[in-house]
Amino acid sequence: MSKWISVKDQLPEDNLEVLFFSQEYDGCFVGYKAAEGSYVDPEGNGLSVDNIHKYYTHWRVLPELPIDPKYVSATNKIHYYLNFHTRGWEAPNIVWLNAKDFKQMYEEMEELQRSKNAPMWTNQLLVSHGVRSFIFRLSNIALNVDAEPLPDTLEEMKTWNNKCLELLVKVLEEEA
Repeated sequence: MSKWISVKDQLPEDNLEVLFFSQEYDGCFVGYKAAEGSYVDPEGNGLSVDNIHKYYTHWRVLPELPIDPKYVSATNKIHYYLNFHTRGWEAPNIVWLNAKDFKQMYEEMEELQRSKNAPMWTNQLLVSHGVRSFIFRLSNIALNVDAEPLPDTLEEMKTWNNKCLELLVKVLEEEA
């Protein structure tokens, strides 16, 4: 198990998800250091290094999840993937999922939308090019039978190779 480290002694490495502690606010902040130097929480909110020093005293590496990672939902895996591949408002344009993972995530999203009585959004440009997709957190989640399967562990999501179809990326760039 990791020990608490003073922010005065050392700050976390890039893309290492950690727990920050604030004695002043009796609370914690889960986040990681993004490439541009700010610390980002799972919702995409950022704190500067100066604010980390100002409001937080210590940090530690998050422990392993106490569940079998094979049972983490596709939606949570994609959420985690996007956290590590979004910089500011720049999220991956398309996340390609194979049929099994796309179906699982689509069903999870449908259930969530039904419970909130809200529509599930789609990118009409992708639909017009025959791509089955929906929008999740600023990114298009799209079906691609050649996509790599989602990894079983959240740690592997950091480096998961999400291959894109060059043609549709080009079409999206031309339309933008």
